Formats: sequence, structure tokens, C-alpha cells
Amino acid sequence: MSSSVCGSSSREDAVLMGERPDLISSLPDDILKNIMSMISFKEAIQITTLSTSWRGLVSPHRVTVECNIVRSDALESKRKLKPIIESFLGSRESFRSLKLYPDLCDRDFAVCTRGAHGELHLDFSGHKELVPCTFGMVLDHSSCAGPRFSSVRNLHLRSVSHLVGNLVGDLFSSCRILETLKLEKCRGLENLDIKSNSFLKNLEIADCPNIATITISAENLKSFSYKGALPIIQLINIPHLVDVALNLGDGLGNKSFDCEEVLSLLSSVKDVEILTVSGWLIEVLCSAGVIFSALDFKFSKLKEFRCVCSKISSKTRDSLACFLNTTTSLEELFVKDGGVSIEQPVLARASFVEGLCYCEEQCSVAERLENGQDCRFHRGK
Repeated sequence: MSSSVCGSSSREDAVLMGERPDLISSLPDDILKNIMSMISFKEAIQITTLSTSWRGLVSPHRVTVECNIVRSDALESKRKLKPIIESFLGSRESFRSLKLYPDLCDRDFAVCTRGAHGELHLDFSGHKELVPCTFGMVLDHSSCAGPRFSSVRNLHLRSVSHLVGNLVGDLFSSCRILETLKLEKCRGLENLDIKSNSFLKNLEIADCPNIATITISAENLKSFSYKGALPIIQLINIPHLVDVALNLGDGLGNKSFDCEEVLSLLSSVKDVEILTVSGWLIEVLCSAGVIFSALDFKFSKLKEFRCVCSKISSKTRDSLACFLNTTTSLEELFVKDGGVSIEQPVLARASFVEGLCYCEEQCSVAERLENGQDCRFHRGK
């Protein structure tokens, strides 16, 4: 009894001192590994702050690559790295992490992490290029699958460079049941062409500052999220797309605004149910003379619209009102404060959006927008 009281007291003291008692490390490694096999990669990483034993199991193992990949060409890099990743995926451990070091180098080049439920994370951020070489990637499922890649369902690629672009292409081709793909912080990536089989359902591209064109053909894609400067985006054969997010917080980047390109993009997502768009894009279209109600397409299936604005002004409200006239089935509107401000011509005042329940509701929406508040409403049936 006294031992129990003392243990309880020490745990209470740890909490009072702002320390979290390490209750996980007392468990055997076999049990910890079994837990790892049932949770996501993100959850496994979060638990490292709670347990030293868990952190030790999650910490990556060091692997030295025979050649100096940093000084090799793309084909040589692929030849050296691909068998390492194949062997890594062949391990029976549900969670495993490797750090790859070039020969005679103390700085890692890449981190490979395999999580439960078919997750594979490849992070090449260890190699920093002062001036990134531009490159393009074609991700195609046309080639035959390798047996070691057949279990990958969730592929997360970070900081892919020109040195490993070919490797990533081969890897993608071999992931025959891939459902989720995320590309993040790939400096130098200019052109991305994704030709998927019927398995890919979720695609996320974030913070790739040099990207200029994105072409996607994925017949069962349901969710597409893009964050960065406005590129040319072509969506081909995507009949099941439901959720699209275009968070253009970096504005136009280095390109000029092409009204026809943007309208073509909006037309390709007209059948989605959830849409997120940066408010400046709607404002620029209105400033360019676009009359949304006169377009040859409507967002007839759109149920939820999220508009991200840097400044919620009367111009924002008026351009948003113009756009909402094309949303015949809208149920919820969210206007969030944040994003980038784009200089544009003064927009003539537009009428309030048609279809809101009452004039009082229209005024309430306008007042909330002008006061910089998030706005949510339900359209009357």
C-alpha cells in the first residue's frame, strides 16, 4: 500500500513540476512495436515526446551509401539508392527509419521512414542546394510493379531534388496500390505530370516554389490540395473529384495572370462538393471583367465553399457575391482571414448574392465580412 501511495505521489509531483511521467517506457519492446503497427506515422512521431524507449525505437538507423550521391548524376543516384529502399521495404518491422549518409560525409542525405498501414516517407532535405537545379517529374503507373513496393499506400515525398527525380518516378511507378501522394518543399521542381492508375485518391502538393505546370490524370482522384504560387494546373479525366483546395498564398509568383487559364481550371473543378480558394483570385477575375453568372458552367454540386482572404473589404464582399451566384446548391460558406494581397483595379459594386434567405441575412453576412470575422451561413432550401 505504501509503495502505491509513494508512486502516486511521485507522479503527482512530476505533473505539478510540469513534467510528464514516462509511463510508456516500462512496457516491453515487443508491446511497443505492436502498438506501432496499429497507429499512423504522425501519431508514432508525436509519442516520441512522451517516452525515451519509444523514441529509441523510432530513431533512424544510420546507413552509409558507397558513393558520394551529392556529386553523382541522377542515374547514378538512382542506381545506388533504389536497392537500399527496396531492402528497407522488405523488412518485417512495421515501423522503421533509416538515415542515408554519403560516403565520407557526416551530414545525412535522406531519411526513409516506413510506418504502419503502408506509409512510406522519403525526406531529402538533408541535402541543401544553394542554387537548386530545375527539373521535371513524370509520375506514371505504366511500368511493372516491384514486389517490395506493392504494400505502399501512402507516399510522402519531401525536398525531392533533380538528383533523385528519376528514383522518385520509378518508385511511384512501382507503388501499384498507392492511394495518397504528398509532395512537399521540392525546390527546383518546375513541371509535374502525374498519370495514375485507378488507386490514387488523394493528392497534396505544398510549398514547391519553382513549380510552373501541374498536369494530373487520375480517374479515381477524390481530393486535390495545392499550396503555393499560382501555376498552370490541368486536371484531366477526374470524374470523381470531390474536394479541391487552391491555397494560393504566394500569389502569382513570377508569372503573369492569365484569365483564360484560371477559368479553365475552375471549369475543371465545377462538379466538386467542397472548394477552397484564395480570395484574391476571385477579385482579380472580377477586376478582369469576368461575370460569373454569364459563364457557361456552374458549381451546381458545391455544398461547402471556403474563401481565404488577406483583407476582408467591400471589394472582397462584392466579388465573393458575384462568384456565389454560380453556386446553386451551396449549404455552407466560410471566409477565413489570411493569405496574400494582390494589387488590382477598382471593382464596381456588385449586387448581393441571390438565394440567401432574407435581406437581414444578406446584411449580416456583409457586416461580418467587413468586420474581418469568419462567416458561416446555411442557404435556405
